[in-house]
Amino acid sequence: MSEAGTNSNNGPLFGRQTSVAFANRDATQTTEDWGVSANIKWQIGYGELTSITAYRDWENGSGQDMDFSAADLWFRDSDDTADAFATFSQELRLAGATDKIDWQVGVFYSNETLDRTDFVTYGNDYFFYFQQLLLGASGGLFDLAALPGDVYTGGAKATADVYEQSADTYAIFTNNTFSLTDQFDLTVGLRYTRDEKTLVSDFGGNAGSCTTALAVLGAANGLTPTLCLPWTNDNFVGVSATQDRSDEDLSGTVKGSYRFNENVMSYASYSRGYKAGGYNLDRSQFGPNDPTPFQPNTDTGFDPETVDAYEVGFKSNNAANSLFLNGAMFYQEYSDFQLNTFTGTSFIVTSVPGVISKGAEFDVRYLPEHLEGLTLQGGLVYAETQYDDFEAVDFFAPPRLPGSTISFAPRWSGTLAATYETSFISDWDARFNVSSRFTSRYNTGSNLDPLKEVDDLLIVNARMSFYNDNSPFELELWAQNLFDEDYYELAFDTPLQGDAATQTAPGTAVGAFLSPPLTFGATARIRF
Repeated sequence: MSEAGTNSNNGPLFGRQTSVAFANRDATQTTEDWGVSANIKWQIGYGELTSITAYRDWENGSGQDMDFSAADLWFRDSDDTADAFATFSQELRLAGATDKIDWQVGVFYSNETLDRTDFVTYGNDYFFYFQQLLLGASGGLFDLAALPGDVYTGGAKATADVYEQSADTYAIFTNNTFSLTDQFDLTVGLRYTRDEKTLVSDFGGNAGSCTTALAVLGAANGLTPTLCLPWTNDNFVGVSATQDRSDEDLSGTVKGSYRFNENVMSYASYSRGYKAGGYNLDRSQFGPNDPTPFQPNTDTGFDPETVDAYEVGFKSNNAANSLFLNGAMFYQEYSDFQLNTFTGTSFIVTSVPGVISKGAEFDVRYLPEHLEGLTLQGGLVYAETQYDDFEAVDFFAPPRLPGSTISFAPRWSGTLAATYETSFISDWDARFNVSSRFTSRYNTGSNLDPLKEVDDLLIVNARMSFYNDNSPFELELWAQNLFDEDYYELAFDTPLQGDAATQTAPGTAVGAFLSPPLTFGATARIRF
């Protein structure tokens, strides 16, 4: 089970002590998820017509102690904070084949509605916490209690925001493989996609401190940003905004493959991928140096992301089909990379101008002919995945990013595994498996804070199962993280702690969701 806690020097977290993990508010998660789909095929004179119709409904109520501390600062209640998706999709495909071509054409449509209610509630300690913060920042001269009005009252709603987004996607596509010779195939695919989105945002909440701070202190005062944090900014209360966007793109692929013989094949490919733009469903405001400081910014959109990817590689096996070796080199160039950043107070997707990923990968699988039942396999990837140089001037694209390796992108990664199957007792068989995963150093934070790095890591897992092909019963014994390695699943700026409290710089206090420790158990399965 993962934990979260405050960490300034990578010290107490891995002790998994309750003193570094707090939740003094209910963290209930309630999820309802259901869907239906129909896949219908018709054989017609020159091909097969396929219709895929689907509907999916997902709702989640989420409680959260947002400050991850022993203080009762702020929280979300699962009864009034919820997300709901409803998606309908329809696809029609017509496919056929001749001696020289496998062809396919199709159309696609989807409609998605997204409803979000974001109600953040002040805890009983919020007023005292900010009172001490402001007294310290002002040298004892500024008293929050002197502000007119009733602000930061425990139990009051800091935000009561409602977002309603609808999205329609239309696409037409084709994918065709031409057998130009007995050895050479050429695949060409194209897809035209159009996305249309509308977002209606209604902001609410109780009295905050920003209006008074601007009137009394002015935008240039160093205390104003702290009094005008997005969730305490009463300039949002009563504001409604509607945003519309349309994105379109032509994506596709070209791939050539050449088979030298029955055992060796090589290929080269180019593909263009596309991810639609969208909106941040969170508060956004202008900064102190903008023409309208600390006023709501109702433009929360981010641009579409595209990637141009190139790859050359080979696939091979020996005559006995006991050794399989594959390899590839790749180069990928992203434009308007959609970076999802947790700022210590909110999740923001922002567009980074460019990311380049390049490298090579190999994998091997070996079935020794002299030892039946044994399978050895492994893989190795070398990748350099870096942001382009660009001007990073705001909180959401911090100065560490330009020219740096992106988060969750180790330069080296690899896997090794061995599986052995043998007779056990009577008609029962046994399967033994040991697998390992290696990654070189990488950073888990979107702002690349050095406190969020994970060192070189080797994780080993093991499984042992007993089964009978004629029996519905199977027993499996397993162990995960066999050598009890400690590492971060994810590290993040802890809300309202360190500099993240003012949103002026990345936080110096870091929380983390920890990796599961050595975990072992048994699983019994019955097939029916």
